[in-house]
Amino acid sequence: MDSFIKNKEKYIDRLISSIPAVVCEYTISLTGEIKFFYISSKCKEILGYDSNFFLEDSNRFWNLIKDEDRKKILTAKNKIDFKSRFFEEVRIETANNGERWIQMSSLRSSDFNVENRVWKGFLFDITDKKIKENELKKMVIKDSLTGAYNKQYFYKRVERKIVEYLTFGNKFSILFLDLDGFKEVNDKYGHLIGDEILKTFVIKISEIIRPIDIIGRLGGDEFCILFSEMNLSQSMKIAEECRKIAENISVETDKGRVGITISGGIAEITDKTLDLFTLISRADEAMYLAKGIGKNSIVAVE
Repeated sequence: MDSFIKNKEKYIDRLISSIPAVVCEYTISLTGEIKFFYISSKCKEILGYDSNFFLEDSNRFWNLIKDEDRKKILTAKNKIDFKSRFFEEVRIETANNGERWIQMSSLRSSDFNVENRVWKGFLFDITDKKIKENELKKMVIKDSLTGAYNKQYFYKRVERKIVEYLTFGNKFSILFLDLDGFKEVNDKYGHLIGDEILKTFVIKISEIIRPIDIIGRLGGDEFCILFSEMNLSQSMKIAEECRKIAENISVETDKGRVGITISGGIAEITDKTLDLFTLISRADEAMYLAKGIGKNSIVAVE
């Protein structure tokens, strides 16, 4: 009988270890603390630690979860305590300081009650899925050639900033940019060289603007930069840096190196420019003023 039980246990262990997920049983306390009672050996492969690491101290798993995802579990705990099942996607830090996405998919145990919130479930590695999702998101919101945000997404961000201005009074500015003589570059050197200049331009500009600012490609060689929480004079300083950076961009061709300059116009959000297209048009008009005074310059409008 003992032999039968042992063989059955080994069979179950082999069966569980073949499942492409960590099988576990745990509780979530009122404070959101996770305590494991069982965790399968797949733990080593997926989480980077063996099961004993978490069984000895369940807080170790809790502490591996990224802060914002941990807060998400705490926020949801009152909602999930009495549901029959729940799914939660969290990021964890693995043993080699990497990051993986884990989906916690759980069912209430048969003895689940108010005092004893026991869950049985799986921890799935969904990192590859998340990477593909992020790639698809980028394809939807970014220009495929330059990597700048596409026009639709850029407009949405500006509209969101307009709402913030109306709600909180947060200032922001728009810089409308155009590459001087870009058509002539395409005609003389070909579109491949033109494309290389556009890509290089976006890379260089992205390096000097702040993380909270974004650059969008509106079409052709027209770009727009959203300067968050910046007034006109502050935006003008960064715009001048962009202009100087552009002067130093050049691409090697069989006809020699070809460089570019830019002309730009800045418009600041005001009570007179609360419409997206009115604001963009103001910046566009200022850009044409810059073209009119000899190009390679930035003009700001009140």
